[in-house]
Parts: sequence; C-alpha cells; structure tokens
Amino acid sequence: MAEIYVNVYFRHENPETHAELVRLFEMGERGFDDDALVRLAGAINPDKGEGIAKAFLHDLRDRTREMFDFEEVADIAGYCCAGGTYGGSGDRFAGRCVRFLYNLCPGIDARAWGMGDDDPWEFWFKHENGHLVRHDAEPFDGHDNRIKGTIYRWWHDGLPAAIKEGMLNDGDDIDEDADDDSHVSDAEYENWLSKQEAGSDFEDDVEEVVMDEIVDAFTTALGNLFAGASSRKKTARADAFDCEELDEDAVRAVFDDIEAHEKAFDIDGIMKHISKQLKGEVHTTVEGKMTKMPLSHSLYRMSLKLLLKEDSEYESAGEIEAISIDDGVARVKVKSDTLCLDPMTSTRISMSTDDAYTLEIVDGKIQVTELVSIETSSKAA
Repeated sequence: MAEIYVNVYFRHENPETHAELVRLFEMGERGFDDDALVRLAGAINPDKGEGIAKAFLHDLRDRTREMFDFEEVADIAGYCCAGGTYGGSGDRFAGRCVRFLYNLCPGIDARAWGMGDDDPWEFWFKHENGHLVRHDAEPFDGHDNRIKGTIYRWWHDGLPAAIKEGMLNDGDDIDEDADDDSHVSDAEYENWLSKQEAGSDFEDDVEEVVMDEIVDAFTTALGNLFAGASSRKKTARADAFDCEELDEDAVRAVFDDIEAHEKAFDIDGIMKHISKQLKGEVHTTVEGKMTKMPLSHSLYRMSLKLLLKEDSEYESAGEIEAISIDDGVARVKVKSDTLCLDPMTSTRISMSTDDAYTLEIVDGKIQVTELVSIETSSKAA
C-alpha cells in the first residue's frame, strides 16, 4: 500500500491564537477525543468553531478516510509544522487541514506539502485570496527548473528561509542528467501566476477539495426557499394543480400546498410543484464572501433530503410580499425566516432570505420554473 508523507504549516499573526492552534494540532500528535477538539475549536472561534470542527472530523472519516493524527508537531522559524505518514488519501487530508485552518481563522497563513513513496511526485497546497490552491509536480522528469521556478517559488513565497520543502531542494537528489536549462524569468513567473489566478492550472483540484464546503453552504441556503406561505393550517394535495390560466388564487394555492407538505416532511409532495427544467441561483455566504451558485431540479431535491427531516428542528415563517402575473407567467416575491439544524455541522442556525419565484403552466400543471434566493442574514441561533 502506498504511503504519503505530509507536512502542514501555519502561522497566525496573533500569538495567543497561534498558541491555541498549536495546542489543537498537538491533540493529533498525542491522540484526542472528538469533544476535546471541538471544544478547543469553539474557544478559538466562538461563533462557528464548533460547527467547523464537527464538519471537519466528519469529512475526514466519511470521505477522506483518514484520522486527525500527526507523528510530530514542531516549531520552525515561528511556523507550526505538523507532519505524518498517511494512506492513499494523504494528499486530500493535507488539503482538508489547510482549509480547516482557514475556515477556523480566516486570514491565517496555512499551506501544506507532501510526497508519495513510489514514483517521484509532490503536491502543494496554499490558501490564498479566499481559495484553496493545489499544484502537483513530478520532479526529475526533465522539467526541474520549470517546477522550481513556478510551483516551488509560489509555495515558498513569504516563508522564512529555514523552511524548505520539496525533493528538488535536496542537493543530493538533483538529477544531473536532466535536459532542462530553461530557467524561469520573473516575467514568465508573473505570467504563470496570472494564469493560476484564472484557475487554468488547478480548477479541478480546487473543485474536489472544496466541494463539501460548497454543498454545506448551498444546502443551508436552500433550506428555507419555500417558507413563504402564510401560517394558516393547510390540507396537502396528492397531485400538482391543473390549470389553464394563472391567477393570484391559484398561485397562493401552490404555496399553501408546498407549506403543508413541508410541515409533513414530504419531499415528493413539494417536488411535484417543481419543474424538471427548474433553473435559478442561490446567493449565499461562503468564507465571508457572497457566492452565487446554480440551482436545478436535482440540486433542490438534494437540499430537501439533507434538511427536511423530523429531527432537523426545522421552523419557518414567511410572507408573500408581491405577486405579479403577465402573459401567462407569475412572479412571486417572498421574504422568509428559518430556524434549523445545519445538516453538515448539526449547529442550529437562523437565516433570512429574499426569494423570487417564477411560475408557469407546464403540461397543464402549475410549476415553479425559476427560483433566485438571496441570503440577507445568517447566524448561529
């Protein structure tokens, strides 16, 4: 079985916070229980730390198949370096650790390097400009100068001279026969960086390592999309509404029926009102920045499955603010407030959104064909 060696580096500009983070990683050196790590994460980040730590541990076990453990945690020129040997998911583990540090303390300098024990192969992670960036390299393949002049330079930028990672930084391992005399100029390096910022080198890797983060934000934002009906008790219907011409009463009946099935945790009852060709967007906050994500029929169903459960402590209250009907198309504006358990972290959250629905008659049935949801506030309840 292949082994992967990993070193995770970080430094926080606040000495007290840095010391607490070192304590947290030292738990992985000497063994720990989940509750202790979660409590310490909560002390470091009182607003979201516990939820971030729970999601991180859950992700390691269920997706990455690694444990939060290190063979050594040491100080190198003011940086904490936590290192260990891992299985085939060691590279993903390294990326998760860097992202965990950044989620816990946005603005921290966090990065990781690792290598495999078979063919020469290295990977590099660094969190910058709100993104987790990854590069991979295969030293001794005839392009060593290119690798050192781009990836090595980028990853080591800003680090003290005492920190040197990479096979090519070990003088004993330099390939003297490599046919590579193409040194990278400053202009070429800047050009490489500009392409990197556009995502040309690492988009797929970034998508892989942050997908759980996006799904987390996506599903919590979608949780209250149909909270806009009034609070009167409703009787749920088995089928979507037949309709030849849209009017306000018919539109309100759709929202009333959606709320009735929502209260019964009946996903199919809700989805019968949603067009198979549903399109739209969800605007929600990821790492402190408003992020726009696409919406489809399948993604909406996924969000309901994650959130709409009897043990989710889901509560919603909303109000239809406006209905306009023109040329057979109804547009509905809804302001809603939701209390629920975040499906990824089990943390109770309070969220408000402004939602805009488009309803049309599709095959003789009233259907929601477009939905745009904009998060206006979100916080721990």
